[in-house]
Amino acid sequence: MNPAVSLHLYSPPFSSCSVFNKQTGQKSTCKVTFWSKYGEKRNREIQDARSPEDN
Repeated sequence: MNPAVSLHLYSPPFSSCSVFNKQTGQKSTCKVTFWSKYGEKRNREIQDARSPEDN
């Protein structure tokens, strides 16, 4: 077995993204959430109220 890691970096952070249903071919929009910052878990309710930071 060969372990692997995939890193995705989005800059600036996106607030939403499009996802596709393979069975129906329909596109829908999902809200993107960020669970940690510098390794510390973020409060989801506070994060939902904020705009993404432009670092």
